[in-house]
Amino acid sequence: MKKIFVFVIYCILSFTGFSQDIKVYPSNWWVGMKNSKLQLMIHGDENITMDKLVFRSSSPDVKVIKVYKPENRHYLFVDLRVASTAKPQKVKFSFGGVIANEWKNLDYEFKALSKEDGKTRTQGITSKDFLYLMIPDRFSNGDPSNDVVAGYRDQTSDRTNMFSRHGGDFKGIENH
Repeated sequence: MKKIFVFVIYCILSFTGFSQDIKVYPSNWWVGMKNSKLQLMIHGDENITMDKLVFRSSSPDVKVIKVYKPENRHYLFVDLRVASTAKPQKVKFSFGGVIANEWKNLDYEFKALSKEDGKTRTQGITSKDFLYLMIPDRFSNGDPSNDVVAGYRDQTSDRTNMFSRHGGDFKGIENH
């Protein structure tokens, strides 16, 4: 019984070891974008490019423009054009060479744009997103009483030496 169990586990692991894991980046896209062009980067554990590669889309809304086969045969780059009238959908991309049973399929999703983009969901960068970093020491010295700070190694304030403290402070910034 143990031998049969071990044999079944071995067969399962063997078959899953030969299955090809294909990843695509970006993992999804949106219909209705201003720019209708999209480039997919496809990566596989095994070689995914072949000499006579054909790449097809199952949707008439998504046209394959060009396929790039880099030197690294684990990658494939595909230029697509998404029709402006395209609806949210799942598209099946099929690609392969001369041998039909070695073709690979890739499911890809085109999602709907959120109607709230740029209004409430995302607002972009505003003045609230910035922090102004200031080094007061290099500005005007508005309060000479705080030029020497107990516990600091440098007990002098010398504006003529660029490596010394200059004595600038927030009071000096407020004054100017």
